[in-house]
Amino acid sequence: MNDTIKAIVELLQEGKPELQVAAAQVLGELKPKDAAVVEALGDGPDRSPVLGRFCLDALAKIANAAALGKLAESVVEHEVLSDHAAQLLGEVGAPAHGVLAKAYPQAIGEQRVRILSVLARELGPSSLTVFAAALLTPDLSETAASLLEGAGEQFTPALAKALREEVSGRAGEDPAPQAMAKVLEVLASVDPSGSRALFLKCAEPDSPQLVRAAAFRALRGVKLTANQVKAMMASLEDKD
Repeated sequence: MNDTIKAIVELLQEGKPELQVAAAQVLGELKPKDAAVVEALGDGPDRSPVLGRFCLDALAKIANAAALGKLAESVVEHEVLSDHAAQLLGEVGAPAHGVLAKAYPQAIGEQRVRILSVLARELGPSSLTVFAAALLTPDLSETAASLLEGAGEQFTPALAKALREEVSGRAGEDPAPQAMAKVLEVLASVDPSGSRALFLKCAEPDSPQLVRAAAFRALRGVKLTANQVKAMMASLEDKD
């Protein structure tokens, strides 16, 4: 850290309130990557919401891993600034996904919804890991499903496969039927052909009724072999 940056950081930490705000703005324009600068800016939200907002703006401009981590912390830890931090991370895009994925397990309630909303703007492998967990969480499954269906245009075959593999890997954890039904709804929207095997498995007689119904809906329009059709018809003819 050179002497100029050091003097600005000292103003940020010890100057009058108006000078602290000015120091945060200058650091945002200079974009120094020093760990001490990021740490000082990261302390801003703890000191006051007004200063914190300018510090978050500066961190978004610096945008290295440490700075993005501080922004993710603010989404979870600072309710007053949470929306602003989430907006800034959304503007950063894919480079912010990793820190948001790490912050997600510590988030609760609306904080998780904010994180999901940011991740939905630009889907990627790390964001799909978070969405798979949210889809299988009963109180978040509907929100996660809505966001993914709304982002349907982003799904390439590779992303669709990644989501299918993520949720299939977690489905063995005996998810709640209503959550699993939402999983099938999303896969029917973004990956109907690739998810055929999962749909057929969930349509079997030992699946919960809610899941079976969702599986049959998901299979509409999906090509099946003659044997698969016979097995399904036999299942449907079972009075139980």
